[in-house]
Amino acid sequence: MRNMYNVIGMIILVVSAALGIVFTVAMDAVSAGSGAQIVLMILILASMGAFDVTSYEMLK
Repeated sequence: MRNMYNVIGMIILVVSAALGIVFTVAMDAVSAGSGAQIVLMILILASMGAFDVTSYEMLK
């Protein structure tokens, strides 16, 4: 069970790193205050939140 959480955690870590790169590129591409930035920010926060949950589950 613990191994499964490690795998999920790693996947989320990789995904959030990829999202971070996408977000950085998108920040350059779109103008400030754009809807796309807000959506990307929510995605990044959501992925970070999911990672926190898996970390918590691993520690439990």
